[in-house]
Amino acid sequence: MRSNRTFSFLAQFLVSSPLAWLGLLAVASFHGVFTWWFHPSLLMQGAAILVDLASLSIGVALAFTSPGFRKYVNRTPLQERASELKKLLPRCTKRFRELAEQSMTLLEKVGKEFKDQRYDSELAALVSNLVRLTGSNAELHERWKDFGTPEQKAAMERHLEAQARSLLTMQAGLKELAGNLALVEAAADQQGASAAGLRDINQGLEEMMKELSDETGRSS
Repeated sequence: MRSNRTFSFLAQFLVSSPLAWLGLLAVASFHGVFTWWFHPSLLMQGAAILVDLASLSIGVALAFTSPGFRKYVNRTPLQERASELKKLLPRCTKRFRELAEQSMTLLEKVGKEFKDQRYDSELAALVSNLVRLTGSNAELHERWKDFGTPEQKAAMERHLEAQARSLLTMQAGLKELAGNLALVEAAADQQGASAAGLRDINQGLEEMMKELSDETGRSS
């Protein structure tokens, strides 16, 4: 996963960074001026191309050592999808929005505690479920505002509240897990137990989401 982030960063840097384009333009300009002014032989042209490639390699090396690169590669799963979550939250209920923001903060802290790559997939799955649950709350909240009889609105309100309670359950599990990490040393067997704890929290959230989906289907 880290290597994928590395190549992803490199591609993004080369495509979107103004500094990258400026560097390419500078190398191409110097090469063009050199060719126009000196009319070099084929051998000198080859040497100039090698200098161009060396300059580009130095630029890529500098990109890899930049703070932006380290920040990008070391992002937590939540940071990768934070913008997606933030776009959904304004459409959610006030209670769910507040709890989701608290969950995001807590996930961010837990993500920094779990340095081992074995936790990446579990954290990513947990964040994906949080995004799915947030999208479901946003969609149901908008339907609650626009559609339904009083009875149907009351049923939707119960589902909205159940979604918010599922975040409380997730937070409780994460807090307990983070507390365990703070109390024990990161031995290999304890790290395995922590990964299992993340899986349990994630599975619990998935089960709650499925139950809510089934209840919504029965009431519609």
